[in-house]
Amino acid sequence: MNRPTTPPTSGAGAGEVAGGRLKAKPSRVFRFEDIHEAHRVLEAGEAKGKMVGVLD
Repeated sequence: MNRPTTPPTSGAGAGEVAGGRLKAKPSRVFRFEDIHEAHRVLEAGEAKGKMVGVLD
């Protein structure tokens, strides 16, 4: 089934984040090289909030 995707810049809080009025605080930030660890954390149920992958 093809489902439309929503760009990450849309949504109720996107403008507030972009404008600096809303600060997002992820629980963990992973470099792209460590994305396998992020996947392990998710699969093990160890994620305690939002996680972010960063491209360097």
